[in-house]
Amino acid sequence: MESLLILISFLAPVITGITQLLKGYVPEKYYALIPVILGLILGVLSFPVLPVIGAGSLSLGVVIWAGLLSGLTASGVYSFANISKKGNSQDEK
Repeated sequence: MESLLILISFLAPVITGITQLLKGYVPEKYYALIPVILGLILGVLSFPVLPVIGAGSLSLGVVIWAGLLSGLTASGVYSFANISKKGNSQDEK
């Protein structure tokens, strides 16, 4: 369980950062989908690295699940930040 939380904690900010970088190159309607896809991809790509970070006991299915949860977390963080930004701009008007 700890290994899963470590992986999710590592992947979520990385996914959020990559999503912010891709923001200018992807249509706005796909902004919420990008982190989920990135989470799945990075989760699978992180599987060979897990023994190095001490999380070698996780199966591929659990790693995919961690990637999906990380993507959903990053998507929620992005959406919340986006809503907060819109709320602040409306308050100023």
